[in-house]
Amino acid sequence: MKIADNNSWIPYQSLPVYLSNAFFVTDGVNVGEPISNADELVLDDDYTFVEHAKQQHLTIAQPTSPANDAQFIIMQGSEVGKMGNHLHLDCVITLMGTDGCSFGAIILVEVDPDENVIDEIYLLALTPFNPKGLYRLVGVTRKAIRTRLAEIAYVPSVYTQTLVLVSEPREPVTSLKVSLQT
Repeated sequence: MKIADNNSWIPYQSLPVYLSNAFFVTDGVNVGEPISNADELVLDDDYTFVEHAKQQHLTIAQPTSPANDAQFIIMQGSEVGKMGNHLHLDCVITLMGTDGCSFGAIILVEVDPDENVIDEIYLLALTPFNPKGLYRLVGVTRKAIRTRLAEIAYVPSVYTQTLVLVSEPREPVTSLKVSLQT
């Protein structure tokens, strides 16, 4: 697939993702199967990471043309995926760890536009996962996926902020020290 000139794309973004085969069902209906799209997920399936699972960078851009049916396009320089393939935001999942903490992730689906088939499914963590943890699928939604993606792209500029303290002059955040005094 030919990718149009850079003027038809919103700037590139690199997302740290896990390949689908890095996160699989250990107990439940889909035992032995990797993470999949929303239509194939079953609540209460237990997932874990394969040994030595690692995130890889998926480089994408958003087309500005309304004629393009892709939400995103995989761009040159991506560690995973095929350049020019479409990338769709499938769903947001919620998983519960054995310690009772919840974990969120976005399921991304790579589609070959020429064949119209799924090439790969990616897990984009919204919260840090313990690679040795066990996670039960407790929620799947297709609502507000773009909002959740935007949340991970927003990085506050806390390191350039200054705080006004009641009894002290302005201090850069990076110069503050932890103290238990009240």
